[in-house]
Amino acid sequence: MRRLHLTLRLLLLPGALAAQTNRGALLERIDSLVTAEMKQRQLAGVSVGVEQRGDLVLAKGYGYADLEHQVPATAETVYRLGSLTK
Repeated sequence: MRRLHLTLRLLLLPGALAAQTNRGALLERIDSLVTAEMKQRQLAGVSVGVEQRGDLVLAKGYGYADLEHQVPATAETVYRLGSLTK
C-alpha cells in the first residue's frame, strides 16, 4: 500500500505542477518531493523518471543502489528485490 501511495503521488505530480513553466523551479520541486519521501519512508535509494507532455523532464537516481559498497543510484539502476525479481 505504501508503494501505491508514492506511485500515485508521483503520477499526479505533473498535473499539480502544470502551472509552473520555469523548468528549474519544476526540477527543484520534484527534487524536494522525492527527497522528502525518501526521508519519511527511510529509503536507501530510488530512481525517478518524470515525463511532461511527452518530454522527459527528469531521469535521476537519488541515494544509493547499494549501501554496503556506497554505489549511488542512477536513472538506469536495476534494483534487486530478492525473490521478487526472479
